[in-house]
Amino acid sequence: MRSHRTTPQTRRRHGGILLNGYGHATQPLPWSQRRISREGACGGHSLWAAAGTLFEQALNSHSEPEYRELARHQTKRDTTRRKNGTIRYQFYGRYTLPCPGNADHDWWEPLTTVTTDTQAKFNRAEYLRITPTTSQAHQRLYGMLKRPRFDAASF
Repeated sequence: MRSHRTTPQTRRRHGGILLNGYGHATQPLPWSQRRISREGACGGHSLWAAAGTLFEQALNSHSEPEYRELARHQTKRDTTRRKNGTIRYQFYGRYTLPCPGNADHDWWEPLTTVTTDTQAKFNRAEYLRITPTTSQAHQRLYGMLKRPRFDAASF
């Protein structure tokens, strides 16, 4: 698990978490009934969505917010066939959140829009992705952003 820090000034000025020199928009993950029942015993966690994945916000010894990326273990796709014959695809990411004094939280977070997102004004497609920007898969897929292009256009 990686640890990324940002100061309150960086968060206000850039509108998000600063990772590898790039600012990423961030928004708190809305509370759902499943999340309330999962985190009810420990009092809950401050979870933020940014850069295609989830971060836990905690205060460090200087009372500055510190964002720790949560471990994502795998991604899966579910399909639901509706009565009218259409198929709905839903993607989930399995996360683990260490919880001091309690058992670690392990759950599947939806990566595509759910019904409670509209009420919470949370655009899940903007903040959570199938391939987070902090993953090696993203670096491999979008590697041309940082490396020179090896095609005819680069000559």
